[in-house]
Amino acid sequence: MANGKGRIAFFGTVSICLCALALLDNYDTVRVDEVIITSDFGHSCNPAEWPEYDINLDVPAKDRWTHIIQDIFGKYGMDPFKSFTDTIKTKYERGPAEIFVSTNDLDNILQGRVSSFSADDLEEMRGIAQTLAALSGQPVEEITRNVVLSQFLYEEANNAGIYKIGALGSVNKACTSAIVNTRDGKVIHSRNMDWPLFDGMPNLRARIRFSRGGSLVFQGNFYVPWIGTITGQRYGAYSIDLHQRDQLSYGHDGDVLACSTCPLKMTDRLAAGYSPDGLAIRHALEQQASFNVVVTSLENVSLVTPCYFDISGLVPGDGAIVARGLVAHKSRRMTDIAGTWYLVQANYDWWQSVGANDGRDTNLARLIEDVGVASLDANTLFGLMRHNGVVQGDTDQTDIMCAAQNKFKSTFYLTSNCSGAQ
Repeated sequence: MANGKGRIAFFGTVSICLCALALLDNYDTVRVDEVIITSDFGHSCNPAEWPEYDINLDVPAKDRWTHIIQDIFGKYGMDPFKSFTDTIKTKYERGPAEIFVSTNDLDNILQGRVSSFSADDLEEMRGIAQTLAALSGQPVEEITRNVVLSQFLYEEANNAGIYKIGALGSVNKACTSAIVNTRDGKVIHSRNMDWPLFDGMPNLRARIRFSRGGSLVFQGNFYVPWIGTITGQRYGAYSIDLHQRDQLSYGHDGDVLACSTCPLKMTDRLAAGYSPDGLAIRHALEQQASFNVVVTSLENVSLVTPCYFDISGLVPGDGAIVARGLVAHKSRRMTDIAGTWYLVQANYDWWQSVGANDGRDTNLARLIEDVGVASLDANTLFGLMRHNGVVQGDTDQTDIMCAAQNKFKSTFYLTSNCSGAQ
């Protein structure tokens, strides 16, 4: 098309995670792997990097997280862990049956009766709990249950916003993402995470690189002791993020992806082997080696909560948005429409009326179109994510990923009020 501009592909979902980055003064002086954060943000977001750790998957599962737990505990003590799990527990206790996770559910998971949790998952959680108990002197049984409950972080936050319960009752703008072909034949994946964080979460963040047999396999952003993730990258293969989906798909709300025969209660969904969404991404990153394979995998895994998966690969055209119900899916790929060179997604179904959403996706698409494919690169996109109409007051993280280059840049904002951008 003229001026290097492609056709707009709208996707109504903000991924649980591309928190907007500051608009840089000179994009050409900054590479995606060496992002220079200027001191003049025009706001008080207080940017910070993610602490980095390594996990060797050849190590026994119960010992994999020990050094990470010890480091975080050594810096901050038990308070952030307790605040994190107490907040999740409080929200679940106030929630309806669709999201309520009972003590019996937690025990069933630990006893291996929930097939979506692998033997390694159980050992990792037990190891985390045992390390925390040893460091804090608190009962290991209670800590273990809290660690298991933390695996439902996304489910609590997503549904708390929809059900208007607890402190997250105002959640309605949760993430915005873009997947863009670049002029030099790569695919850049950006994400704003617009999520009001629980107490303790900022001190529990960790960028973790996972290796096996001496080779790096995948990396992701984690909130320890959550062993799942909502933003990750398989080395030399693809990148993924997850967005809140503002449709429940439980069979009672008219959603086209609703499942009238699926279990209504969380307890029954877990018993049927449905997976927490963040754990599904962790498993995909660990097990699926290519873009097309991971898209198919995330289209078909049974989930306990609806969401959107945003997935980018290695070459132009490797972009997909997967809208998920509990079992059904509806996908859109960059290759579906001739001339499309980017996808944008917020928290709404793209096949619904564009006017029904809050404009983050349409604003981002307009900005991308204005720049054009000839001028858009990782650093330019980094800045567009920080633009008015895209960034939100609860934006607390911005990610820029390029799987072909194994680049994954995240900036975390210690102050959540990051509105008033460029």
